[in-house]
Amino acid sequence: EVGEIWRAAFDLTATVGVLIHIPPTDLVEVMQSIAEASNRFVLAVEYEADQETEIEYRGHKHRLWSRPYGKLYEAQGLTLVATGDAGTGFDRCTYWLMRKT
Repeated sequence: EVGEIWRAAFDLTATVGVLIHIPPTDLVEVMQSIAEASNRFVLAVEYEADQETEIEYRGHKHRLWSRPYGKLYEAQGLTLVATGDAGTGFDRCTYWLMRKT
């Protein structure tokens, strides 16, 4: 849980290649904490999939997941502002810019 000092402390909170490593059992709590730390916007740059898909990571299981992060943030009440290919240097990642409502 985000401590009171961090609640809505920033206009933008962002993750780049972080959420992909969060286990399914902890994902909602982590995403809620990220959203709570923002006053206005959340930006996620992560691997995208239509449904949660586990991917072997450096020979290990249970270390990396592609997911529909935009939809997961929408389920928490955030609104999609923009999405697309994150571009060169981001290893086929998608970005989602979400607005808190």
